[in-house]
Formats: sequence, structure tokens, C-alpha cells
Amino acid sequence: MASVVKDGREGRDGWRIRFYAGSNRRELYFQGSKRNAEELGRRCEALAACKAAGVSPDADLASWLRRMDSGIRDTLVRWELCEAANPKLLTDEGKFLGPFLESYVNGRTDLARNSKKNVLQTNRVLKEFFGDRRALGMIRKSDCLAWQRWLQSQGYSVATVSGHTRRVKTIFRAAVLEGLLEASPFNVLKGGKESNFDRQRFIDRATINKVLDACPGPQWRLIVVLCRFAGLRCPTEVLKLRWTDIDWAKGSMRVDSSKTGLRFVPMLPEVRQALTEARDAARDGAVRCVEEYLENCANLRQQFGRIIRRAHVESWPRLFHNLRASCRTELQESLPDHVINKWLGQSSRVAQDHYLTPTDEHWGRALSLSPKCPPTCPPITASLVAIGDHHESEETQELIGRDGASYSGEYTHLDSNQKPSVP
Repeated sequence: MASVVKDGREGRDGWRIRFYAGSNRRELYFQGSKRNAEELGRRCEALAACKAAGVSPDADLASWLRRMDSGIRDTLVRWELCEAANPKLLTDEGKFLGPFLESYVNGRTDLARNSKKNVLQTNRVLKEFFGDRRALGMIRKSDCLAWQRWLQSQGYSVATVSGHTRRVKTIFRAAVLEGLLEASPFNVLKGGKESNFDRQRFIDRATINKVLDACPGPQWRLIVVLCRFAGLRCPTEVLKLRWTDIDWAKGSMRVDSSKTGLRFVPMLPEVRQALTEARDAARDGAVRCVEEYLENCANLRQQFGRIIRRAHVESWPRLFHNLRASCRTELQESLPDHVINKWLGQSSRVAQDHYLTPTDEHWGRALSLSPKCPPTCPPITASLVAIGDHHESEETQELIGRDGASYSGEYTHLDSNQKPSVP
């Protein structure tokens, strides 16, 4: 146990605190009340115990360290009992919400352009609700719940609110890792499903053929075909595609995505035809397959909307995403999951939540099923017969079918003395 002794040497008016960190005896001089000196001794012993056990300080001890005098903390750091305080704690970046969010975004150099755009949108709604100068340590859990309810009251969809919730939890997890907060108040929030089925559409081939006929030239036909029949992301993957990425002999395209890495996509007949037309119309020395737009161009929706109106077809939400989703839905009918995942650069779970869509053809198949089709298992009344009575009998095998699926006919309640009739 740490000892606290009055130290009046050389005119001092304080306390000498002694404790052991492993086999080393440590001493601290502290000016203040004896009660505070004893508290300091207990905390120092707790830090020494954490070091010996190889564990991090708990939330209460970490909170105490953040309030500790810088001189004493520097001594504890020198003894390797704690980590140095983050210098951001002395700046606005470590104190207030607005500067912290700006610093976070500037530090996330690993984010793709669209991901960074989403984070900036989350930062905007955070500052709109809490204010730019809200102290990080003054954001309570109840405030976080109020922020989520406010988003819902602003008309944001469940998927959008869930996306903001997920991103803000990531942002404040970074604040905890940097030592700016003891714990994230946003951990109390629960995100909902980020898929929005109201905005999912299947774009059938009849519709896409009308759109292709209305395209102003081979460049736009290639953009639409790459999205609808190759499942490329637009604009990032479509506009980055180069002629050197096309292997005409093997019938494959090399797609180097900043989101999912390198993958190879087969050239379906529609894709090969569109690429051939675009190559024949391309200028000499062309590098990119779609050179009409800059590689970092993101505003293709406006022109695509004009093309859809010119084709006299009903527009759909999420113009390019639903083309890619329609490609996934079609491929799902004939190929296994792991193959499509490799080609499109996504997982089965993501496809299930955001891409796969029931089509009119699925409805037609369901409605065309014959009502005379036999059920796949016996009616529940037939199960009233004791299983043990017929376990090895030939009659039972005839009743349920040797393959377990050839059951047919009408049955009524059977008692134990009644033998089932086989039609």
C-alpha cells in the first residue's frame, strides 16, 4: 500500500508519496491536502498493478489520468506507468466538435472519394444539431439519442439514419483511441437496416434496350452496358476502364477498383458488342474506354436522366446502382454466389440486402405453379400415427414414398386400429 508522509524539508509544505512499481520503489512529491495525496497514491498503485498484469487502465482510471497535472503525468510516463497525453487535448481539435470532425476527415487519407463524401454529410448533420463549438466531453448519451430522433424527424429514411449512425460511431471510436474521450457516448445508439427496398428496382431488358436506342452515341451505350450487363460501379469503375484492361482473346475485363481491389469480369455478348462499337469509334491513341468524361467526373446522372426521358420510359431511383443490381439479379439465376461475388466485387450478404430484387418473371413463375402439385410432406393429420408402429413396414414406405416426396391423396384422422389406405 502506498505510504503518504509529511515532507517539510527545506521549507516545503507537501507530502511524500511512496509506492512500488514491480520491484522498483517510486516517490512523488505532492502539494495539496493529505486526502488528495492518498488518492494519488492509490491511483499510482492501480497503474502499477495494470502494468504488472499487462492490461489497460479501466475507464475510471483513464478518466483520472486525463485530469492529472501534466508534471505528475510526465513523471508517470517516464516510469512507463501510462501513455503520454495526446497534445490535441490542449487544442481546439481535441476539445470541440467542429474542429475535431475537420481534423478527423483530413486524417482519413485512406477514404475513397464517395466514402469521404458520406463522412462529410455525417459531419454536417452532427454540427447542425450539436453546434460547431460543443465540447466533446459534454455530449451525453441522451444527447446522442435525441440526435438520432432528430434525424428521423427531418425526414431521413431508416437506411440514411442507420448510415449516419454507423459512421458517427466510427468517428467517435477514433476519439477514444486518441485519448480524447474515455468512452464514446454514441455507443448507446443502434442502427437499423441500411437497405431501402422502396428504392430498389429491376430494370428489365426491354426497358434497357429502349434506353440504349436513345443513347447519343457509342460512349453512352458503353456506359449503360457496363453497368447493366457487367455490373461495374459508375462512375468510379466505368470511367477508369482502359483499353489495355480488355483481353479480347480471353473475353475478360480487368477492373482495378479502389473499393474492392483487383478483379476480372467476363465480357458477356452485350458487353463485347458495346466495347467493339466504342473501339471502332474511338480516336487514335485513346487510353480510356470512355473518354467523353473526366475520370473523376461524378455528375453523369443529369445526362442519363435526359436519355431516359428521351427513351420514353419511366425513370427509376438510384439510376446506376439499380443497373448494377439488375445485373446481379440476372446472374443469380444461373451462377453460384461465390462466382458472382468475385466478378462484381461484393459479398452475398451485401447482395441480399442491397442488390437482389424480385422480378415480374419470379411472380409469373410462382403464379404458374400447378395447384395439383403434390405437397412436399404429408398432412399433419397423418403424423398422428405412431412412428414406431410403422418404422420398418412396407406400407409406410408406400405411404410417404420411398424418396419422401411422392405423397398424394386425401387422408382423414386415423386411429391406432385403422390402416391407412393407399390410392
